Amino acid sequence: MKTALNGALNCSILAGWRDECYDGENGWAINSADDDPDLGRRDAREATSLFGLLEREIMPLYYDRWSDGIPHGWIEKMQHNWRSLGPFVTAARMVRDYTTKLYEPAAASSNLMRDEEGTAARDLAGWKRRVLSSWPLVKIVDVQCDTEPAHEGDRRTVKAVVEIDGLDVTDVTVQVLHGPVDSAGEFVGIPAVVALAYVGEGVFEGEYSVGDAGPYGLTVRAMPSHPHMVNPVELGLIAWAG
Repeated sequence: MKTALNGALNCSILAGWRDECYDGENGWAINSADDDPDLGRRDAREATSLFGLLEREIMPLYYDRWSDGIPHGWIEKMQHNWRSLGPFVTAARMVRDYTTKLYEPAAASSNLMRDEEGTAARDLAGWKRRVLSSWPLVKIVDVQCDTEPAHEGDRRTVKAVVEIDGLDVTDVTVQVLHGPVDSAGEFVGIPAVVALAYVGEGVFEGEYSVGDAGPYGLTVRAMPSHPHMVNPVELGLIAWAG
């Protein structure tokens, strides 16, 4: 991260802060083969990607010197690197994010749990016991969606029929996950998530926007929902469609 502030251009797998901040121009991305169980083959695939970048993009750009002997294209990429990454990789941004996204919410949650002699904490504990005992009965029994070919930006409707016997509709959130898929039907990258609204008789409904051209897929999941949970997956309970 420090090297970015000193003009260095990154060439790496998209992971961690690089995955968050990469915009296609501030450095280069090696194609990851982390889905390959054969470590030797994975190394070969990623090495091929790296050497391809070096041969076709990195070295030609660096050695493209103008009449003044300066690689202006490389310098322009460095300047874009500073503009796009500078606000992300500073310690000030790190401290601000930790404070606003972790420390302050944790302190507020702690205060809430201690107020009124722990009433909220006892209510949450009781809710968790009820959800844990009833969750085996939660099931997504049907998903209805548009199956016609779509273009990027098209709006699509999804309906899911969910059994939540023993729970209230406010105890669960039902979501559609959608995004590009590979030849095996697996999501490529992190799918977008849209919450579905309860419309009655066990039916949850909503819309999503097709984000990319090409093969596109979706699935539906149900998860416990409570305003005082620290994280929606802290109970380790998810019901998936199909």
